[in-house]
Amino acid sequence: MKNLILLILVSILLCNCYKKINLKTLQGTWWLSSGDGDFEISFKEDSIFIENGYSLPFSGTYFLKRDSIVMNINNTITKAKINYSKKDAMLTFGNSKYWKRYDSVNRTTTTKQIDLINIKSEKTIHLNKINNLDSFIKVIKDKNNQLKVILNDRTTDIDKIPSFLISNCGGTKSNYYPKVYLFIGKKVQLEDLKKNYTILHAVNHKLIRLITYYDFSNRTFHYYNSNIHIFREDISLAPPPPPSVEDFYRKEFIKIFNPKILEIKSAYDFDKIQHITPNSHYLISITIELSIVEYLKLTQKLNSIRKNKKTRIEIEFINF
Repeated sequence: MKNLILLILVSILLCNCYKKINLKTLQGTWWLSSGDGDFEISFKEDSIFIENGYSLPFSGTYFLKRDSIVMNINNTITKAKINYSKKDAMLTFGNSKYWKRYDSVNRTTTTKQIDLINIKSEKTIHLNKINNLDSFIKVIKDKNNQLKVILNDRTTDIDKIPSFLISNCGGTKSNYYPKVYLFIGKKVQLEDLKKNYTILHAVNHKLIRLITYYDFSNRTFHYYNSNIHIFREDISLAPPPPPSVEDFYRKEFIKIFNPKILEIKSAYDFDKIQHITPNSHYLISITIELSIVEYLKLTQKLNSIRKNKKTRIEIEFINF
């Protein structure tokens, strides 16, 4: 009998602490407190706005059904558990908890939105697997079709990248070298990418990840690994940075390594790389007019060849 009474009291207590949330309580902006959920969720009437913290907001409609929320995001129906604790004023959404921002109840996004180029990849990484010590650079074209980057939610010129990377590395642990993620926006061309590569190479970031697509349902980024090599005559920073032991002028590189040179003027030339031999040196000359889609396909193929054939492959972008 005592156990039954105790069970009833616990049930009553839980019912008083947690209840089904109503539409009025739900309205406004909620920020992530704990768990692995999205950075921010906002509700306005029957609309929902989700911000994952990487300038990739999503919106749609929703309705409540018992202790669940049913959402229609990009014509994809998803469902999650939802309830509200009166005791600590916390919203439980899926496996995460959120607290309410009362200073901005109708916000729909907190960061500048970037429209990704939307190219899928064989390589993916879950949102929660990304280290928050890493550096995130969003490469975009503005309304005047000028090349810009978004750094710490501020749109600026690419020459601000070195100072951004230096400041971003200041608080990292000595045993962790932050990765650099380039988010590639729509309208970005290979020539724009080369300009970013030149600056990144100059500050000793030569292996980066290109983020090209975000899968909302699975909360995963699609990415491509890119090995950067820029010849010293192409580095235009003033004053130029001290060269590393692997930095060469083009003529110097060719004299030392005597690489086989393959010219890629279009996707029809991709067959050339199938004849790359193991344990050798190659210089791949890629036309700057190649599309981003074709360049990423080529990058994926070359990365596989590097790994499987243990071949040194350097890439240059040129105008044929």
